[in-house]
Amino acid sequence: MSVNLSSHLVTDRTLPADVTTMLADRQLDGDALVLEVTEAAVTTDPEAAEKVLRGLRAIGVRIVLDDFGSGYASVKALHGIALDGVKIDRDLVNDCTPAGQDLLAATMNMARLLGLSIVAKGIENQAGLDSVRRHGADRAQGYHLARPMSPDAIGLLVSNGRAPREVTATERP
Repeated sequence: MSVNLSSHLVTDRTLPADVTTMLADRQLDGDALVLEVTEAAVTTDPEAAEKVLRGLRAIGVRIVLDDFGSGYASVKALHGIALDGVKIDRDLVNDCTPAGQDLLAATMNMARLLGLSIVAKGIENQAGLDSVRRHGADRAQGYHLARPMSPDAIGLLVSNGRAPREVTATERP
């Protein structure tokens, strides 16, 4: 399960203990949870954020930087953050110009060099999916693959043996 983490919680030093308790109450391991943080949230107070994120990773929770490529933090600043992956911003993913495709490739190459998994967000058509496949995204998400759905619709999918998820970039929707 992926959950967006507010900028306030990224620097809350009690968060790792709180998450540990919540996971234990539900009999879940840390790797069942992915916390998504924004660049702004982790660069406002990087020292505090780093301690909290390292504490979360120590219990197995994965940390993903959301909207990667949309902010202004330096690559050096991002390199020091305890991350497992990035979600490439939809504006980068959907720019089909040659310069836009070069920027997407460079961004994804940089993430790979940092050892991060890559999710391409905002896939709205087959051309977008083809593009992120060509550039080597690990996963993709967007309306072309699945529309938002109600809890009842998700429950129906799960009861039929299908789980709502991102698709790997090599799968067919």
